[in-house]
This record gives sequence, C-alpha cells and structure tokens, in this order.
Amino acid sequence: MKPFPFTPSYFDCRGLLVGLLLLLAGLGARAQAPAWQLAVGNNPADGRCFIHKTVTDATGNVYVTGGFTQQITLGSHTVTSAGGTDVFVGKWSPAASDFVWVQRAGGPADDRSSSLAVNGANVYLGGTFESDTARFGSLFLVNETLPGARNRTDAYVVKLTDAGGAAGFVWAQRVGGTENDGIYALAVRGTDVYVAGIFDGARLNVGGSVLLNAGSTDLFVAKLSDAGSTARFEWARQAGGTSYDIPISLAVSGPSVYLVGYFASPTVSFGSSSLTNTIGNSFLPNAFVAKLTDAGGTASFEWARQVGGIGVHEGTALAVQGTSVYMAGIFTGSADFGGIALTASGEDVFLAKLTDAGGTASFGWARQAGIASPSNRAAVSGLAVSGTSLYAAGMFYSTADFGGNPLVSAGEGDLFVTKLSDAGNSARFEWAQRAGGTGLDVGTGLSLSGSRVYVNGYFMSPTATFGSHALSGNGTSGRASAFLASLTDATMTATATTRPGDQLELFPNPARAATSIGLPAVPGGALATLTLTDALGRTVSTHPVQLLPRSSSFALPLIGLAPGVYWLRVQSTATQAMQRLVVQE
Repeated sequence: MKPFPFTPSYFDCRGLLVGLLLLLAGLGARAQAPAWQLAVGNNPADGRCFIHKTVTDATGNVYVTGGFTQQITLGSHTVTSAGGTDVFVGKWSPAASDFVWVQRAGGPADDRSSSLAVNGANVYLGGTFESDTARFGSLFLVNETLPGARNRTDAYVVKLTDAGGAAGFVWAQRVGGTENDGIYALAVRGTDVYVAGIFDGARLNVGGSVLLNAGSTDLFVAKLSDAGSTARFEWARQAGGTSYDIPISLAVSGPSVYLVGYFASPTVSFGSSSLTNTIGNSFLPNAFVAKLTDAGGTASFEWARQVGGIGVHEGTALAVQGTSVYMAGIFTGSADFGGIALTASGEDVFLAKLTDAGGTASFGWARQAGIASPSNRAAVSGLAVSGTSLYAAGMFYSTADFGGNPLVSAGEGDLFVTKLSDAGNSARFEWAQRAGGTGLDVGTGLSLSGSRVYVNGYFMSPTATFGSHALSGNGTSGRASAFLASLTDATMTATATTRPGDQLELFPNPARAATSIGLPAVPGGALATLTLTDALGRTVSTHPVQLLPRSSSFALPLIGLAPGVYWLRVQSTATQAMQRLVVQE
C-alpha cells in the first residue's frame, strides 16, 4: 500500500506555533515577499504532535487538525492520547489570539486525520483509524478489518458542531472493507459532504453501496447528506487500474466535484474516461485531475486529464475558482501539460491551470519552481486561490527559484510559501518566502482568510527561524514540532487605487458593541460608502457616510456580529481607505 500521503508518522510537539505576519512591501511589478512578523509557541513537557490541515471560516477563525501521542496542551486545553497516535481538532481565534476549544479522537492504536472542512458552525473531519474501536466523543466506530490485525485501517468521516467556545461530535460514519481503507480528502457544499480516499481490498462498503477493486489500490469518491444529527451516503464512485491509484485533494464548485492525485496503473479508468501511464511502470506514477458531476442521488465522471512524461509525476494539491481549476504537484524529468512542456533538473514543483469547459478541460499554463541541481528537490502540498492570486506552500532542499525569487535553505530543507498572479493564459511568480533551520522543515497545508495567508506544517530543526523570530523544537532527537503561521498579503483586500497609508482609524479595535471610525478629510467634502466585509470578502453591511473637509467620525454598531476578523472600507470618488477590525465576544 502507498504510505499515508503527507502525514508523517510521529512528531514531537515542542510547540504549536501561531505566527502573525505583516506585509512590509508595497505593490510593484514584482512585490517584495511579506515578512514573518511574530511567532509564539505552546510547549508541553512531552508528547508528539503535528498539524496536517487548516481551514478558515467567514469570521477569520482557524480550524486545525493533526495527530499526537501522550499528552499535549494547546492554549489552556490539554488532551491525552488513548494510545498510539490520536487525532485532535481545534479552533484558534484571531480575536482571542488563542485556542478556544480542542477535541481529541481515536483509540489504542494509530488513528489519523487527513482532511478538514468547515461550513458555518459545522466542522467535518476525515481520516483513517487502525484501532479496533475509535471514539469520537461519546460516539465510536468499530474497525471491520481482520480481528486483531495490525496495520489494517478503516476510513471515517465525522461532524462536530462549533458552539463558539466549545465543540462536540454529532455523528460519525465508517467506510471500510477487509484491507486498508482511508479518506484522504474532504470538501463541503451546504449539507453535501464529499470525501475521497483509497481501498486495498476486493470490495469496499460505502454506506451500503459496494465498490469493486480493479487492482492493487483503487480510489473512491463519495457523497454524504448531512441531516443535522445524522448523515447518510448518497452515492459512491470507484476509479483505478491494476496498480496503486491515489487521490490527494478534493474541491467542489456547484455540482462539479474535482479530484487530483496520481496513478501508477498502466491504464486507469474514471468512468468512461481512461488515462494511459506514459511510462507504463508501476513505480513511476502520472498525475491526474478529474471531474465528476453530482446529479443529487448519483454522480458520473465527466473528464480526466493527466500530467505525464519521463519520470515521476504526482498531483498533490487542488484549488478551484469558477471554471479555473488549479493543480500543483511534483515531477522529475519531463512533464507534459497538454502540449505545454516543463523539464526538471531534480525533483521540482509544478503549478498549472486548466479551464473547465463542461464536458472537457484544457491546460492554460504551467509553471515550475526551478530546481538547479539533480540533488535538489521541492514539494508542494498546500494550494489556495483568491481572485487572480494563487498561493502555494511546501518544502525545498538547498535552493529553489520561484520565477526570479530565489530561496536558499538554512539546512536540510526549509518550508516555503509563494504567490503567483494568473493572467489568463499565463502566470508569473510574484514573491516567495521561506522559514526553517538546520533540519528538515515542511509546510503541509495552506488556507486564506481576508489578507491573511495561513501555513501549517512541521519542523525538525532544533531552532527554526521565521524571519527575525526563532522557534525552539526538539530537532536533536530527529522529532518534529508542529507549527501554524501566517503572513499578510495586503493586495488581497486592497485595490489598485488605494494609496499606501490610507488606513482608517478605529477605536476601540478590538471592539465588542461598537467602534468609532475616524473618517478621512476630503477638500470640499464628498459622499462615500462604508462597507463591512467578513474574512471571506462577503459584504456584511453598507452605510452611506458624509466625508468633510476636516476629520470626522462615524459610530458603527457591532451588536449581533459573530466574534472574528472583519474589514472596513470607506470609498468615494475622492478617496478610499480601509482597516482590519477584530470583533470580540
């Protein structure tokens, strides 16, 4: 079986790190990389942990999931493992600058989380469990592999309800057969929950539907309907061939469900669409991206595209916006993106865009990080899109050049985060930033909230440097410490006509019931619009305001707003200004 993707087996949690970063650069032809501003840690006396995934909600809260052994403390919350590696899921509030709740799950063996999604107060978690019985609060799931068998996993998907300062498990669903099964990716749209994973056995039971394996390790995609306190599977689809075929990331847009991963089978079938491995060698996979259409109670594959050539090609991350489908991954040798060719010196990163035309799709552009030596390597595992900006996170050894933005690692390998601008039929790297120390340091996920770019991962260095801030770990023993960090890209919330320094004055900020907004002075006065948006850029409220030749103020009520991060913008024909607002409980 292919190893559990992008999930290290054990990590020493010398600290769960929350970094808050400030943009130091202006807007130029190619912007200077935002700088790491601050990093703080939470250091338990013992125990191992890592963060595998982060997601954000509309008010800027950050949800994290990962694994741990023994006992860890996140903020004021301490959780204890039931044995082996257990799962944790927690909520970090930027308004409180702390974790507000943490929940654990699992049993006496190794149980892992791989995927996380949030919709309103509903938090969904997916992964694998090796324990004979895995507990999720008062709920439990029974592993139905061979009794007492080790290294045999079933898959799970569970739901928690976030009550603000606490959370509880609501329902849990198992997916399994007699061999290894796992959920590797998860996405949500309304009450529809989509999962993707693998199964090794001849058959897989997905809520009463039975899928048949075409070979060694096949992939599956399934949909659950969340009915509140219960859930049921609506449909399940299989894809694969005679070797291992692995899904890594999943995204949903309307009825379209997108999937990215890699296949080592000589031929792999996605419904009526087939892809042929360009090498035909089960040890040298091709990357794939595929689309299904959800018809409610059923679904069908629409198209599948591959990235092949000479060498290894793996799709590892996915992001979708409208008809633009972005994928990222790694490759060696050569890579063909529908006629667009890239060549790697070592193991390089690729980022590519496809345009979905409904029943088919075509590549628009492809870029690579630029690895200069065959001994160098890089990998990407996090991808997110906002407007025309595409963000990616991962790791690199030695040196990497992101379109004229070179990075040099401080040791064995560093984490990176980079930004590209999509110009339609082309793209360019805008900036790249690194962090790390003398050991191996990896970014494993990425999510966006307003102008904030959150990166999570782990570092094995004794000390990892995020700009001017040093973070202590336990790298001397070869173990890893988890981190959650962020940097600020002001171009996500600013506009081209906003001048540097045009920031609103707010008092108080953070605020609870109301805040007073200092309005800019405009010669001759002007009518303006005050807009309040949430962390996802959605409008919460608008207010007409009168700008005067002198400084003036406007009292904005905040009663009824959920605690979190918001943005205030004043805009008129004469001027515009904006500021970040934190609403507290």
